[in-house]
Amino acid sequence: MIITYIILLVLLFYVLGASADMVVRRIKQIADKFKISILSMGMVLGALTTLPEFFVGVNSLVLDVPNLYFGTLMGGIIVVFCLILGFSLVLNRKVKTDGKYSSILPVSLALLLPLFMGLKGTLNYLDGIIFLGIYLIFLYKNTIEHNHINVSDITKNEVVLAKNFFWIITGVILVVFSSNLIVVIATRILAAYNVSALMIGLIVFSLGTNLPELIIAIRSWTRHVPELSLNHIIGSALANILVLGFMLLVRPLSFDIGASYKFLLTVMCIVLFTLTSFYKSDGELTRKEGYKLLVIYLVFIVGQILFS
Repeated sequence: MIITYIILLVLLFYVLGASADMVVRRIKQIADKFKISILSMGMVLGALTTLPEFFVGVNSLVLDVPNLYFGTLMGGIIVVFCLILGFSLVLNRKVKTDGKYSSILPVSLALLLPLFMGLKGTLNYLDGIIFLGIYLIFLYKNTIEHNHINVSDITKNEVVLAKNFFWIITGVILVVFSSNLIVVIATRILAAYNVSALMIGLIVFSLGTNLPELIIAIRSWTRHVPELSLNHIIGSALANILVLGFMLLVRPLSFDIGASYKFLLTVMCIVLFTLTSFYKSDGELTRKEGYKLLVIYLVFIVGQILFS
């Protein structure tokens, strides 16, 4: 049975890689054709690849464990900025930024907001509306405001545009579907070796729901579009705020403010402060900074094991 699972994992990882490669290639074609900024395309791609987190949220509500999706979303932000961005920097050696606090500081503050608002022990419908509003502001500022697409260009190239969008959506669906199957199979393999539920959650599900982001980061490197990887990661983190807003509109959250929550908040502050500092320095993120982000992720994993 284990051999069968391993063969399935190999096949699924192939599908995952091929699908992500197709998505990156098609997005770059659209951006080049219509002179759309890579940042805008990263926002769109980030929202699409957050579908696993969305479905985790839906299942959490159905199974009456709403705190599960909150942990997945907040922990996912640390995963994308430390593990995935760190890994992407190690691969790319460096990724250029505009070096402006005005670009990254609002993102950092927006991502910290849910944890600070959660210190009262609850998040409600009003909080959900606030999170949705914040995401829409970022979406407007990074897509509509900075891109002026000529309507005549769309009309002339509508067939090409429709074809690319079809393959992008198809690729994203395959990425999400294959990554979800990888999570299921990996969980069964770990269970067969009597790995604890805590370790399964920390290792498999925190990584599994972000496999699309990881694979697209790798494909962005091989396609020599590292900026897409960075902006996709930022877009993905912001999309977690979008998902949280939707979930809170369905059902409010309440939770205990214990050691694990406080440790999560502390690490999130460290991660976003570090990212903001790195983003501003010299107008680029470097491989050395990538290693530092990976170390922070390891500290996060060890800390959660100790405080859980």
